[in-house]
Amino acid sequence: MGIPPETEKERIFEYGACAGGGLGLFLVREILSITNMTIREIGGTRHGSKV
Repeated sequence: MGIPPETEKERIFEYGACAGGGLGLFLVREILSITNMTIREIGGTRHGSKV
Protein backbone atom coordinates (compact mmCIF):
# COMPACT_ATOMS: atom_id res chain seq x y z
CA MET A 1 0.00 0.00 0.00
CA GLY A 2 1.21 3.42 -0.83
CA ILE A 3 4.46 4.27 -2.51
CA PRO A 4 7.68 4.17 -0.48
CA PRO A 5 10.10 7.10 -0.04
CA GLU A 6 10.01 10.35 -1.92
CA THR A 7 12.60 9.12 -4.42
CA GLU A 8 10.20 6.40 -5.60
CA LYS A 9 7.18 8.68 -5.93
CA GLU A 10 8.47 10.47 -9.03
CA ARG A 11 9.15 7.13 -10.75
CA ILE A 12 5.43 6.44 -11.20
CA PHE A 13 5.36 9.28 -13.73
CA GLU A 14 8.19 7.88 -15.87
CA TYR A 15 7.58 6.27 -19.26
CA GLY A 16 7.09 2.51 -18.87
CA ALA A 17 6.83 2.62 -15.06
CA CYS A 18 3.38 1.00 -15.03
CA ALA A 19 2.85 -2.74 -15.00
CA GLY A 20 3.30 -3.97 -18.55
CA GLY A 21 5.33 -0.90 -19.55
CA GLY A 22 2.32 1.22 -20.52
CA LEU A 23 2.09 4.98 -20.71
CA GLY A 24 -0.04 5.37 -17.57
CA LEU A 25 0.67 8.44 -15.50
CA PHE A 26 3.48 9.48 -17.84
CA LEU A 27 0.91 10.35 -20.49
CA VAL A 28 -1.32 12.08 -17.96
CA ARG A 29 1.56 14.28 -16.81
CA GLU A 30 2.53 15.12 -20.41
CA ILE A 31 -1.02 16.13 -21.33
CA LEU A 32 -1.42 18.24 -18.20
CA SER A 33 1.90 20.00 -18.83
CA ILE A 34 0.54 21.31 -22.14
CA THR A 35 -2.10 23.22 -20.17
CA ASN A 36 0.36 24.33 -17.45
CA MET A 37 -1.18 21.93 -14.92
CA THR A 38 0.67 19.44 -12.74
CA ILE A 39 0.05 16.12 -11.04
CA ARG A 40 1.86 14.62 -8.06
CA GLU A 41 1.55 11.71 -5.67
CA ILE A 42 0.86 12.79 -2.09
CA GLY A 43 -0.10 9.54 -0.34
CA GLY A 44 1.83 8.06 2.54
CA THR A 45 3.28 4.61 3.04
CA ARG A 46 0.63 2.25 4.45
CA HIS A 47 -2.08 4.84 3.78
CA GLY A 48 -2.69 4.16 0.10
CA SER A 49 -1.93 6.56 -2.70
CA LYS A 50 -3.53 9.80 -3.76
CA VAL A 51 -2.86 11.35 -7.14
